[in-house]
Amino acid sequence: AVLFSALVNGVWELWTSDGTAAGTTRSAVIPGLLPSSGPSKLTSLGSRVLFLARFRGPEELWVSDGTAAGTQALASSSFSALQVVGGRAYFPGYDPATGTEVWVTDGTPAGTQLVIDLVPGGGFFGGSSPWFVGALRGEVYFFATSPAGRSLFRSNGTSAGTFAVAPIANDGSYYAENWGTPIGSELWFKIVSGPSPRGLYRTDGTAPGTRLVTTLDTQALAAVPTGVLLSGDDGSPVGRELYHSDGTPGGTILLLDLVPAPVSLSSNPIPIGAFRGQALVYAEEAASGRELWLSDGTPTGTRLLADLEPGSGSFSFLGVAANERQVMILGQSASSDAEPRFSDGTAAGTYQLDLFPANFGFLAQAPAAFGERFAFAGSLPTTGFEPWITDGTPAGTRLLADLRPGSASSSPEGWFPFGDRLLFRASIGAGELWLCVTDGTSVGTLPLARIDTASSLYPAWAPVIFADRVWFAAASTNAGLELWSTDGTSAGTALAFDLEPGPGSSRPSELAVAGDHLVARVVIANVPRVVSISGTPLRAQVLALTASELGGPYALDARRVALLTRASSTAPVQFWSCDGTDAGTTFAENLGLSQTWLDGVRPGAERLLFAQSDPALGYELWSSAGVPGTTVPVTSFDHLASYPRDFVRAGERLLFSAEDGVHGRELFSIRYASTGDFVASRYGSGCAGSNGRAPSLAVRGAPRWSTGAPFFLDLADAAPNAAAILLWSQERAPIALPGCTLWVGAPLGSIAAVTGSTGAFSLSIALVPDVIGELFAVQGFVLDPGGAAFGAAAATSGMELVIGR
Repeated sequence: AVLFSALVNGVWELWTSDGTAAGTTRSAVIPGLLPSSGPSKLTSLGSRVLFLARFRGPEELWVSDGTAAGTQALASSSFSALQVVGGRAYFPGYDPATGTEVWVTDGTPAGTQLVIDLVPGGGFFGGSSPWFVGALRGEVYFFATSPAGRSLFRSNGTSAGTFAVAPIANDGSYYAENWGTPIGSELWFKIVSGPSPRGLYRTDGTAPGTRLVTTLDTQALAAVPTGVLLSGDDGSPVGRELYHSDGTPGGTILLLDLVPAPVSLSSNPIPIGAFRGQALVYAEEAASGRELWLSDGTPTGTRLLADLEPGSGSFSFLGVAANERQVMILGQSASSDAEPRFSDGTAAGTYQLDLFPANFGFLAQAPAAFGERFAFAGSLPTTGFEPWITDGTPAGTRLLADLRPGSASSSPEGWFPFGDRLLFRASIGAGELWLCVTDGTSVGTLPLARIDTASSLYPAWAPVIFADRVWFAAASTNAGLELWSTDGTSAGTALAFDLEPGPGSSRPSELAVAGDHLVARVVIANVPRVVSISGTPLRAQVLALTASELGGPYALDARRVALLTRASSTAPVQFWSCDGTDAGTTFAENLGLSQTWLDGVRPGAERLLFAQSDPALGYELWSSAGVPGTTVPVTSFDHLASYPRDFVRAGERLLFSAEDGVHGRELFSIRYASTGDFVASRYGSGCAGSNGRAPSLAVRGAPRWSTGAPFFLDLADAAPNAAAILLWSQERAPIALPGCTLWVGAPLGSIAAVTGSTGAFSLSIALVPDVIGELFAVQGFVLDPGGAAFGAAAATSGMELVIGR
């Protein structure tokens, strides 16, 4: 239940409510309160509520347990301030004999008492006039006056446990209640008026540990693993900006403002992809216009990739794709043709592919990485948009097939890797959408099956791999829009399940894998449902869960998916965890009300990231593991809706665009570990051994620090009984080797091992707290006389780890 105050017929009353009309009842009447001075600062203290109220005399501290008998005054208080620490609350209590001093209460008259009389003597203007700063390690911190002057104090609630920390303080003219922010083992707070210098301070409770951090006019603080993010104004035309601080004046720096005031309020960044552990961002800057940037999530690591439209003009970006060696950029510029551009991540290594004479009319769109090459839709005046392949050179760029002969376009898109091939969709014939495949050769580029015959049934394209097949939604005249699968051949492409029998459509979408189950959202009899595919042979089961609105499924981890439901547009969003069975579909918790359903959903390794609206925080980034109590906010911009979106992970940081209420929409980054998740992902390609396969490297368990079991790195598919070495670094960088590629940067260390009789080994990795949030790149090499690397070794692909907490 909740407790609230209400003014009824000129009399202040306390009410309790369990959220229903029947459960909303009056608890107590408080006679004598001034109509303009009703109960305020209602503060929870265990099972009771403290509040301040003013009669015709001084303000008083009251307590209530929600009943009339349990509602009573505790003590007089001169100022409206409460600071809860543990099971007690501190307040500026007034007594004629002592004036205004620090008092403490446990919510009972017997437990309400003076803590210390810092300034002997009484009267209304007597006492130390305490102003609370915050709490740290069970102690309260406050500014107060003593015979030595006004200082910062800390107290454990006893006279003997009350100490002066440092001779710094506000002069009493600023209301500083609850401003202090605990960060690690310190309390950060601000001073806004003399006698001490204005600015942001930090303290560990000792005089040597109390220091000025910055003289900026600061507002909201947010702890990140590298320090503190804060909103600061240095009084210059730069205005209020986002800063990062390591706790020292020299280490407090402006984080990022690509378009400083007064030129524009926003750079409107759009993180669009990643390249070698950095984020690719399409953003505007005054000198170069709207261009592509690279960012590792730090100010010094954020730079313009290249000024593709020289000067202040903007590059019209159409698409980008990246592998570990280069980035393919598609777009249009007023100063050059629309032929593809390529970059190795440097301005000097960024060039445009010169395929045809100027103004020939060649266009390109829809790029996708395909090993060390790229597939894309290229258009010639004689062919229209058709599938092309390129390695970034004129000689390695060619048309794969004219799937729709003549100048009409098949418009290939939706490239999806499946083994050593790419699946894609193309329009072959008027109103006919086909599933196609390519192996990168002309003879290997061909249509597989017609998957739509009516534009009204144009299927959502979100394929997943399950049971060695690709699953997707496709439409046909007889079955409507249903669930299909393919093994990459024409004969192996067919309707899998007709969940809404006949020409009706179940409209499957948001396919995800949960262990040995394929889970999808469908519509059965006009009601959103969840279908689960499993078994041998495969069978479909419609789960019991129903809702008027259903989001997901979204992958939570290898075994579970997240389902988001809502009974109506005004009801709270409910978070469910599902393993593909009815018994394993469990309610986790209620989320806040989303303004536009749930936006920006990004599955992680074992958590779901999403943007949602919260009454207290606004529209912010949240994280959940699908278990009760694990749904927490990740960002908070001073109680303003920041509308975060466009999430891209760059190494150990997560980048996104957001509005902080000061700069407009700008680029922000946080440590990925602050979401509560970890990363374990493969990148690059391996080098085959004498068995014709590259060794594989996999993670077993969770690479995060905890007091539990370690995680394991498992190497398999290598030569038996062979010497092996794992190299690890804190950077990933492709370095060409004879017959292979080294996917880690300057190695920090190595681990030697020997494969067993099966060509595999497993290493137990124990972690320490210092590595939380850090990135590690790992690659394994195994001695093999028939190996491609140096003619004597085989190698795994790279493995990128970001250590979670």
